[in-house]
Amino acid sequence: MKKIKLLTGALLVIGLTACSDDLDVKREMPVTGEEVAFGTSLRNFETPQSRTIYGVPDGEDVNNYESLTINWVKGDKVRVYSPQATPGFQYADYVIDEATEGGSAHYFLVKDSHNDTGVRWGDVSQLHHFYAFYPTNINRNNYTPIKGLGDGQTANNMTVEAEIPVAQEHGELVEAGPDGKDVGNVFLPANWKLIRPDMTYAIMAGHGTWDPNDPNQVDKNVTIKFKPIVTVVDVVVNGPADGANALDVYRVTINSKKTPIVGKFTAQFDEEGNVTFGGMPETITENNNMATINCQYNGMPTKLGPGEKLTLKFFLLPRGIDASELSVTVQINEGRVLTKSLIPGLGEDEVTDKNPLAQGKIVRVWTPNLTVPASSNWMSSIPDNVLFSQLSLPGSKHSYTGDLYNKAVNGGSVDENGGIMQYYQSIYVTDGNGDTQFDKGIRAFDLKIYNNEGNAWSGYPNYVYAGAGKVNDLTIGDVLDNLKKQMDESDSRDEACVVMLNYVSPPEISTWLSRLEQGLNDWNNSNQGTLVRIDPAKTTMGDMRGKIAVIINVPNNTTGRNYNFVNYIYGFSSSVQNIELQDLKLNDNQSVRMQNLYQVNNPDFETATVASPYAFRAGAGLVPYYITEKVALDGKPSTYYDLIGRKEEMMNELFNEMRTESYSSLVINDLAGFCVTKNAESTGSADWGVQTWERSIDNWALHWNGGLTTVYDFDKVDMTQNANATFKWDQTPSGQREGNTWFRLTGSRDLGQGGNTVAFARMFNQRALDAVYNMVENGRVPLGIVLMNFAGTDKVKINNTDREVWGNQLPSTVMSNNFMFSLKTGTTTTRSSSKTSYTKAGNAWE
Repeated sequence: MKKIKLLTGALLVIGLTACSDDLDVKREMPVTGEEVAFGTSLRNFETPQSRTIYGVPDGEDVNNYESLTINWVKGDKVRVYSPQATPGFQYADYVIDEATEGGSAHYFLVKDSHNDTGVRWGDVSQLHHFYAFYPTNINRNNYTPIKGLGDGQTANNMTVEAEIPVAQEHGELVEAGPDGKDVGNVFLPANWKLIRPDMTYAIMAGHGTWDPNDPNQVDKNVTIKFKPIVTVVDVVVNGPADGANALDVYRVTINSKKTPIVGKFTAQFDEEGNVTFGGMPETITENNNMATINCQYNGMPTKLGPGEKLTLKFFLLPRGIDASELSVTVQINEGRVLTKSLIPGLGEDEVTDKNPLAQGKIVRVWTPNLTVPASSNWMSSIPDNVLFSQLSLPGSKHSYTGDLYNKAVNGGSVDENGGIMQYYQSIYVTDGNGDTQFDKGIRAFDLKIYNNEGNAWSGYPNYVYAGAGKVNDLTIGDVLDNLKKQMDESDSRDEACVVMLNYVSPPEISTWLSRLEQGLNDWNNSNQGTLVRIDPAKTTMGDMRGKIAVIINVPNNTTGRNYNFVNYIYGFSSSVQNIELQDLKLNDNQSVRMQNLYQVNNPDFETATVASPYAFRAGAGLVPYYITEKVALDGKPSTYYDLIGRKEEMMNELFNEMRTESYSSLVINDLAGFCVTKNAESTGSADWGVQTWERSIDNWALHWNGGLTTVYDFDKVDMTQNANATFKWDQTPSGQREGNTWFRLTGSRDLGQGGNTVAFARMFNQRALDAVYNMVENGRVPLGIVLMNFAGTDKVKINNTDREVWGNQLPSTVMSNNFMFSLKTGTTTTRSSSKTSYTKAGNAWE
């Protein structure tokens, strides 16, 4: 393409009240039959991370701007269409590129796709109309913002189909610091932070003409005038008041009472270049009444201290919106959310009919200073009609092991190399004494239940069990009492909980289940309406508010009484060695998909000594016995030595399954576990050797003669010397006679019930956090029930050393995932919007 001098005027001004100015794109016109050339220019700025950028005009700043500029960026894509162009060459996509002339950089549009050449001139004696649309980029959320406009995908070649998503994540995070910062297109004042938006949602429509009879166009230049068409809300979040602690911001959300503000729409040009809009949702379905910006970067939330401000922009459907319908929600630490009615304009003016959100304009909103709500209340922002099975629920594994943690840390040392840590948490579910898991936003709790004490007359209490004993004589009834009391408080009435109960022997399973059911029945009789069954395809958030779903994990083929207020997962495997996803059944044959591999390798042990009896593998470290056996006998790939990697694969496999539109299973992604230590009860082991049946001295019985060797690695079992021996596994051969020789492999191969839970949490919680964070690039999905070690705890102190376990950040990330995409909905008899109220204005959070 010819390099032609570019003309100026390439900026777009969005006013608070005034009409938008035009963006002029001018290039010299070629002769008939050649491509139409389009060009533009850019203002000076540092290279940004996002497409197209906002700027503040000279003489204004982000504190008090009256208008904003939109500046083109190299890589921006636009589509241009002309009905008067040569058939077959009427539309093309163009991309901003740059060339250098005389040492100066110039930016112009070059061909991107569709044809070998771009739009071609038709009959140049005729008037030509050019229609343009920005963007054609596919953004981080895998949305294709545009189709249509000349390509025949729509019924009218002048129509474009586009979409504004729930999640608008996310551009570069810029921090000004105490001296302010010039970021090229804008100067950030001291202590301001900026999240540059993903500008593929700053949708613009353009129109231009070329008239051969117009004396002002004798130079054959074409001008395409762009105007923004989406409605924009610019939110400034004020940090805490002076003297308060800094707070972490995980997400900011715009909520609407009854008007959809995101979703698909159409834009149709008329011959004069005017645009009308249609196809927008008129009723609330899924999450089309919210737009969310994720405020986490590199896995870390945005921290705001006193005097600091965060500015970020939301793109909404191209329609006028009644400002009184909207509110801003900020999620901070521990699942606590703050909500504020929308106040447009600069400062704190009251909402009036004269201050609507006009289509195609920006309205600024300032929040009050961040404060800390009395309780974790994140579920209050979820609409009633969202299916409960589609939520991302943060949960804790072995939720009442906090007592063991305190004893281990405060009462004695921990052998991290060879000990067994019988704890997964350091704080309890809820007990009214200080911080609890419920206060941290955890909404799913996994407990072990022991009920082999008592008698038929006085009953068999269902004690909460942890490690090797009861937890302070706490019963499941006490746990349910505490949770109900917590949810009965005014700030938590919109929350809901899942409580999962697991078998502890003795007694045998059917007796255990019968005693547990009786205890739950007694509690339910005194608390009617609190315990509920869930149907993955039907139960909604509205059905669950203030309710508790108790799930009994029933091992083997045992069946219960099937109470209608209890959920049962049948066929549950309590093995710690589940290296495949579990397919189980819930209640009336509904599907359950579960990942629950707990026993994994320990990469902290990388080399083996000659004297070491334990299995070490290059790159995997210490490996449990059952894996070395499985690899040897089943021919499994050597990657199974890396069980942490295998667990991560299954975690992501469940995430990918949730991308299926028709998926309606209950999903439990159990991220808890332990790394094995140099201990037979952690790694597992076996005894092997060749033995011969001989008579005892008194000739009364046969017995084995020959020693056995204990091994922790199946590869160390020498089977070559036993070619003539009868091969048997873990059993006494029948019909044996004196002199028979047998190769025996026996012992405790299924051991492996504990290990280093801290080492595992330190590694795996970070991997899970990264996986959810990276959905920014891959598209977000529901996460199901997510159980984890050390929920609600940032660091765990072991032997006077703090270990990062991500126990606050991972749950907060799981919670915020609920507000990043459209959730599937069901039928509810109550409201279809979120529970937040938007009635107040002024300087306080609601």
